[in-house]
Amino acid sequence: MNNSRNKVIAGVVCGVIIGSVGTSFIGNFQSTQQNNIANFKDKPQGIIPDETIREEFEGKRLGKHHEGAGSLQTDENIDIASGNYSDGTYEGEASGYGPNLKVQVAVSSGKISDIEVVSHNETPGFYERAFETVPSEIIQKQSTDVDTVSGATYSSVGIINAVNDALKDASTITNTQ
Repeated sequence: MNNSRNKVIAGVVCGVIIGSVGTSFIGNFQSTQQNNIANFKDKPQGIIPDETIREEFEGKRLGKHHEGAGSLQTDENIDIASGNYSDGTYEGEASGYGPNLKVQVAVSSGKISDIEVVSHNETPGFYERAFETVPSEIIQKQSTDVDTVSGATYSSVGIINAVNDALKDASTITNTQ
């Protein structure tokens, strides 16, 4: 029994020591990084040869996502339930993360029956969920007032705005004036 108790005590002591060393190392690493950033801010141009690295040390680029070509603002949402849309297939275009996101929207019996993304310049690995989710949500709600997909917000907004653009051509109110 005494041997087991000693093993437990030894394990606890080792854990405390290892935890202290790890915490100390992390704390030292963070303070070193902060000191490096502070030191580079005051240096004249040319001390850091690559401007990209200089911007990162100055905090201009750390933690920020690259902004896409499009906007995160959606056009005025369209609710097709008003019944003022002619049957047919219409094309619309908007910017997602990249430019030229084009869709075809089919309207049957005054309702959106299909949405197909026909061309785009979106980033692989990001746009796929938006392309699977947003068109089906628009069809289900018969409205472009739908949620965007987290991680593919620009692509989601691009689809919404492209569908809005296509439905402008389908509107009987616009076509009769």
